[in-house]
This record gives sequence, structure tokens and C-alpha cells, in this order.
Amino acid sequence: MGPLDKARKAISMERLRARLHRQLDPDQREQGISPLNLLIVVLVVLSLLAMGLETEHTLPSELRAGLRAFNVSVLAIFALEYALRLWAAGEQERFSGLGGRLRWMTRPFPMADLLAFGPELLVLLLIPPDQAGAYAAFKLFRFLRLVKLARFVPAFGVFSSVMRRSWPQL
Repeated sequence: MGPLDKARKAISMERLRARLHRQLDPDQREQGISPLNLLIVVLVVLSLLAMGLETEHTLPSELRAGLRAFNVSVLAIFALEYALRLWAAGEQERFSGLGGRLRWMTRPFPMADLLAFGPELLVLLLIPPDQAGAYAAFKLFRFLRLVKLARFVPAFGVFSSVMRRSWPQL
């Protein structure tokens, strides 16, 4: 591959990153929620409903296995979404480069996103399935998926503002 081909590929990747950033960053959208973000919202809601169903002790084993497979799929999608958001964050000057990406990762929404899938995904990958007790404790992190909704639902912004102001008393 010659220098001209490399330059074209770099420009193409920059355009892709810019388009992806416009789709993923709600502040960049003028006309409501993007299809990608709508998919994330739907997955959050469905995953929380699935979590509620998993607490039912009388579920047939086939349904329980289906819910588990659905959750693993959601975890994989959230991991991919996080990686794409991390890459697309470089479109903003303050988040470009390694230092900028680290700054982006320490912001509240990215941290909540990571916690909404990371611990559970690590447990699934590293702990044998027969040690279900360890896995059950990490299901609590699924509630952080609600924070993912805060990007898109103004009422969650009000809630988070109240929580920030009340945190010392809590």
C-alpha cells in the first residue's frame, strides 16, 4: 500500500469516526435520538425486563437459558458500543489522543457504561459456570444500565442532579 492509499484510508476512517460520533453523541443530534441510540435504549429496557424475569424461580429451564443467552448478547453489544463511543470520542479535541481518551473514560456516563457491562462480562469470561454464586452478585451492576438511559431521557438528568446535590446527606 502506497502513501496515497494510506492517506485515503486515514481520511475514510476519520469520516467514519465523525459519522459515528454524530450518531452516538446525543448532543450532536438536532432531530432527536439516533437509530443506534434508540437500539441501546430498547436493549436497556429489555435487559432490565429480562433481569426481572430471571428472578422468577418457576421459569422453565429453556426460558432461563434463553434469558441467559439474551443477556450475554446484550453484554457483547454494550461492550462494542463502549468501544465505538471511546473511538468516536476522539472527534472532540479535548478527548483526542491517549490522554483525551482516558479523560473521556473517567467521565460519569462512560464510567457508568463500563460498569453496566464490564464486571458481569469479566465474571462470565473468567469464572466457571458452576460457581453461580459469584455471578449472581454481579447482576446488581445491571441496574447501572438505567444510567445509560439518562443520556436520552431529560427526567433522568433531573434525577441525577438531585442525587448529586443530596449525595453528602445520603
